[in-house]
Amino acid sequence: MRTIFSILLIMVLVQTTVSVRAEPQDVTVTALMKGSTTISGQQIEYPKTDKAEMASVLIDIQQGKENGRHMHPVPTYVHVLEGTLTVEFEDGSRQTFKAGSGF
Repeated sequence: MRTIFSILLIMVLVQTTVSVRAEPQDVTVTALMKGSTTISGQQIEYPKTDKAEMASVLIDIQQGKENGRHMHPVPTYVHVLEGTLTVEFEDGSRQTFKAGSGF
């Protein structure tokens, strides 16, 4: 049985562009929600933009695969649901996150 790495990625985005250099079958992205209002209907507001919105996506990365180097132009939250996720930083250092942890 192969392990699928699941990441719940909650992004606060203004205009998000992510460059992913992975094979289509290695990474699956499922949109869970996207909106510009709170659950009570209040408009989400950010300084410096009038197009504030939040999005939540589920990303499945096949075991041993990677999603390629990319950056997020907005604050991002990642929560590892299953397996482990190793992040490599610009300086080459790495940090591994286990299921149940987030950053």
